Amino acid sequence: MQESDPSNSFALVLTAVITSSLSLVSSIVILTTFLTSRRIRENAFFFWVFHLAIVDFFLSMGSLFNWFKATDIQCTLFSVFTGYGIMGSYTIVTCIALFLLKTIKREINESIIYTKKHKIITGIYIIITILCIGPIFTSSYGVGTVFCWLKTDINVASLFWTTIEYYIPIAISIPMITYLYYKTYREVTSDKFHPKSIRVLLLIPLLYIITNYFAVADRILSYPEDSSLFVKIGHILMRQLQGFYHCIIYGYSYVKSNFMHESLISDKRRKLRRENGKEEDSSESVISF
Repeated sequence: MQESDPSNSFALVLTAVITSSLSLVSSIVILTTFLTSRRIRENAFFFWVFHLAIVDFFLSMGSLFNWFKATDIQCTLFSVFTGYGIMGSYTIVTCIALFLLKTIKREINESIIYTKKHKIITGIYIIITILCIGPIFTSSYGVGTVFCWLKTDINVASLFWTTIEYYIPIAISIPMITYLYYKTYREVTSDKFHPKSIRVLLLIPLLYIITNYFAVADRILSYPEDSSLFVKIGHILMRQLQGFYHCIIYGYSYVKSNFMHESLISDKRRKLRRENGKEEDSSESVISF
């Protein structure tokens, strides 16, 4: 594995283990809650939360070891975990951003993000599994900036897989998530009803955009020289804590809505029923907790 200042190596590994442990426990909390609660399993929004927790779990597992002293086999194994978490997160967070927009606009029942959700998630898992296996055959896995993942050395195979698995998807998903977040925020803030109970959910796509800045900067700055320790620590703190951040946001949303017994959408449904008799707002059933 690559040479590094021992003190810096220790600081990076310690930071990664602590943050990844927090995210790992947080992901397990979300997964356990989903599997043990029928009410949550029946909620279409939490379908995507559950699968985001799965990829957060893999991302956390990818750095719970000393990658500076890992063997090639160990590094390859944890590289697959890391790659699975990275690719899964940007695809599923994009799906969540689209789900939120379609729900707020009362278009969810006709949207494929709702009607074809099982096929979509199956397709995501198949694609990222294939992409995670590919670099094994070109020996492209190794220590990449921080953690074991795609190597940052200048060779055709590593650059090819990094471009396919990271640069192109990030270049597409970040602008798309930003656009979807902006549209959803406009819809919520233009509504006549108080948006507090739904606004916290908008932190999910926004948080993903923010937490990836250091990761992208660290990856780019590592060609051809290593980026600074500050950037690497920022990379770890921002991205490896995603599972922890997600747990706080979803947990807050779930607990708050259960205490209040209402949401922005359920408020609108009651008003619509008062104004239009028995007219239903179908979006309540897929996002209210």
